[in-house]
This record gives sequence, structure tokens and C-alpha cells, in this order.
Amino acid sequence: MESSAKLRDTPQAIRDLEWVLKSPSLLTPCPALPESFASQNLAEAQDELHTFLAESSEENEYRVGRYFERLVLYYLKHIRKVEVVANGLQLQEDRQTVGELDFVFRDEAGQLQHWETAVKFYLHFPGTSNCGSHFIGPDSRDNFEKKRQRLFEHQLPLSARRFSDIAERHAFVKGRIFYHPEHLPPQTLPDQLSPDHLRGVWIYRRELAWLSRLAERANGRIVLAKVLPKPFWLAPTRVELATGESDHLPVDELQQKLEQHFRDSATPRLVSLLAKETDAWCEFERVFVVPESWPHS
Repeated sequence: MESSAKLRDTPQAIRDLEWVLKSPSLLTPCPALPESFASQNLAEAQDELHTFLAESSEENEYRVGRYFERLVLYYLKHIRKVEVVANGLQLQEDRQTVGELDFVFRDEAGQLQHWETAVKFYLHFPGTSNCGSHFIGPDSRDNFEKKRQRLFEHQLPLSARRFSDIAERHAFVKGRIFYHPEHLPPQTLPDQLSPDHLRGVWIYRRELAWLSRLAERANGRIVLAKVLPKPFWLAPTRVELATGESDHLPVDELQQKLEQHFRDSATPRLVSLLAKETDAWCEFERVFVVPESWPHS
């Protein structure tokens, strides 16, 4: 397991917090956010955010979804400074858990809002799949339509069972859709998938040579690559030159490491391609690499 000190790297957490609040929504409609974050002094927020994230339980802190939720909670409590009435509230009927409410909070106007939050990553697969979707998760048991249905038909209506005075219900969902470089983009998108969503690339293990071809898009700049560890799948990767960080490699070396990984494992890997700028390595492409069996495994 990675060092928890690295998990609580506050410059990374600040970039991830900005991404949570400012990146395009994956779903439409999405809640409008007040401008309170724009005036936040990020340098002053770092120590507070470090302390806040340090409260995460060890068993959950490497889950991307849990990290995303913690950043949303920080935003509500410490930036908007609203009253969070419920967070992760389990609802039970006849001693059976029927669901969980992510956030119920009283907004600046004193009205109750219910938010269900998620960060999701889907790969566009134009072929026929067992699930019937063309937007499938790296874990092929998940797909966009399944998540959308659960959000709007199950999770959001649940708050009526406990809170009769909810004024607004919203799905606050961020993420990215990955497209294969050899497939035509879809002519139509599923209902409620935002056309402004973030994009990336996905390839099969047998297509790892695509990493070198994608690196050519850097227009002659030096390119390195790194596998992104959980939970840092949110903001674009930035590595300051002065840090001397050593976990990014030439593309051909990372390709060899991925070959070794897939000989022993079928776990997908998320890769960041970084080009050298004046003072930092900056991400210009994000790539999911999946095993040959995806999405039929």
C-alpha cells in the first residue's frame, strides 16, 4: 500500500478540490455552485485541507469515490460553510437498509438540499456488450445508464422518506469518458450525459504501442508517463520540475512495465502522459489500458 503521507499531499488535494468544483459535469442537469470558491485563498486552505483529509479512515481513503466525497464535504463545510444535516445517512425499513443519503444540507437561503455525488469513468465501446450499454466502466459491471437510473429513480427520491421539506435534489457527478482512437465518436449520447464532458483515450493491452503514437501529439516536447495511483484520478497531473519526482518514466519503459503487469493481472491501469513545460511536467492525455477480455469478463 502507498504511503498515507503521499495521499495527503496538500498541493495535489488542492488541485483535486479545484477539479471537483470547476470541471465539467458528467450529467445534465447539474447544481449551480455559488462563486465562494473563486475567492478562497488556496495557500491558506492547504493546512486546513490536510487536517481534514487526515480524518479519513484507512480502509476507505484509497477509494476514488470516497476521496471525491470527502472533498465535496470539505467544500460544503469549510468553503460554503453551510449546515450539513446528513452525510452518508443509512435509511432502513423493517430492519433492512434500503439506501444511503450522501448529503443533505441547509443552503445559504435556509432551504434543505439533497445531493447524491459520484465520480465516474466510462469507456465508449461501440460494439455489442452483455449490459447493452456503449458507455461501460473499467469494471464492466458498471455502465452509464445503470448509474443514471439508480441516481434518479432510487437514490435521490430516498430523501423523501426522512426529510419532508427537501427543496431541491441534485446529482453532483463528475468524471471522464474515454474513447478508442480507432473508433468513430458516437453520433448521439445517452440521455443526460453532458456533451461537454471531459475526454480521454482507452486502448487494449495489445495496443500499448498507441502510447508512443499518442506521445507524438506533444509537438516535439519531451514526454514522460506514469500510472496514476488511487485515489488521484481526478485533476490533471502536474509534477513540478524542482521536486525530482521519480515515478514517471519514458513512454517505452512504462509500456514494458504495463506488459509485465498484464501478464500477472487483469486490472485496468490509468495512465497520464506528461509533456515538459518550462517549470513542470503537465498532463496532455489520459489513457485507460484494459485487458483483452474487457468488457466481456
